[in-house]
Amino acid sequence: MKLFCVISDGIQRVCNVLAASILGLITVIYFTNIVQRYVVGQGFHGNEELTRYGTIWMVFICGVILTKQDEHLNVSILEGLLKGVPHKIVKLIQRFIMLVFYVIMAYISFGFVKVGARQVSPNLSVPMNYVYLIFPICFILMAVQVIFVMLTDLTATPQSPDEERGEAEC
Repeated sequence: MKLFCVISDGIQRVCNVLAASILGLITVIYFTNIVQRYVVGQGFHGNEELTRYGTIWMVFICGVILTKQDEHLNVSILEGLLKGVPHKIVKLIQRFIMLVFYVIMAYISFGFVKVGARQVSPNLSVPMNYVYLIFPICFILMAVQVIFVMLTDLTATPQSPDEERGEAEC
């Protein structure tokens, strides 16, 4: 379990750095484009496409972060009504459904990567499989993180309702 904690924490740290870096890069690109348009009169033609792809990458990377923190959007009415073991069972069922979804989406997204190998982005002329590669990578990482959260739930005994929500700890 300790090795799995180290792996999960490492994934979390890398995703935090990547998401922040991409956000910073998008900000610099937008600022540069604004300056170019007002000073030179013309912006770089690939900026909008690059920021669009960066935003997609950032959103999926943040999805990995949210998976470990157990902060994904969910309907929690049943969770609020249950306490103790039934509450734990509902949470495990929810996470198992998430795991199945992530595995299915990872499998499907490999098809996108294959199709993307035959396509090129319009402005940057980048093979689209590089853009689509974020899908299987992040779905696999989300599956790893949800497994970690499930294992943490099975081995931990929360002391208060406040500890039931939030990032899973080793």
